[in-house]
Amino acid sequence: MQYFLVDEWVEDTLSRICTDTAELLASGDRGLECAAELRGLLETPTRDNIPWIMKTSRAYLLVAVGRLQEATDQPTKLLICHELCHALQLYPDYNSEKNEDEVMSFTASELLTELELPTSQEALSALRQQDCLANHLVQVTPSDGEKCARVPEAVHFDLDPFIRGVNRTGMHLVIRVANVTLDNCVVQGKASFCEQTSRLSFFPAAEFERKSRYRVTVREREILSSLGGTLPDRPPFTIHFSTPA
Repeated sequence: MQYFLVDEWVEDTLSRICTDTAELLASGDRGLECAAELRGLLETPTRDNIPWIMKTSRAYLLVAVGRLQEATDQPTKLLICHELCHALQLYPDYNSEKNEDEVMSFTASELLTELELPTSQEALSALRQQDCLANHLVQVTPSDGEKCARVPEAVHFDLDPFIRGVNRTGMHLVIRVANVTLDNCVVQGKASFCEQTSRLSFFPAAEFERKSRYRVTVREREILSSLGGTLPDRPPFTIHFSTPA
């Protein structure tokens, strides 16, 4: 489970298998041709060849991790794992003598046990420490360094589903905008986060000034991750954009 969580085992394991097999086959004349083909596979990136179902399963799992961490009792945790089993279509084999719901409950219990193992928790801890806003950024509007053709109405950060929300008790701390041209004058406005679209936005109280360069900063420790808690405390994520004359 820990290798699955950190998304390393597929590439590393395939590389080791190919290397070992190639070395074994290369020891005999008849294996030279096959060994050469296997060595060729090592030069081909495997990251894009991971089966879709593996990527999807890992995505569902990581989305559920934060809910599991926040759950305060065992029945709630088992319910989350039960829902995850259905979402991933983890339907175990069972015979007519066993009740399907009982078997599914057993599978959910086994999944929870796997996730609570020290090795799995260590893998999740490593993922949390490596996590950052840039990993979840789908699009920024305006983009970093953009010289806008027209004055933008707002600044939008479109994030992936692994961002669960923001610290709503301090929305004014989450995202800040400053007019660099006007001696870093702070821009007054309203920040918002849409959970349905995972979009973090800043709407200025007054229109952005023309012929100005702006700096936008996002405090990562105010962003809630699906891995549980907030993103690690790092220097603010920063972009710049300029408005037209």
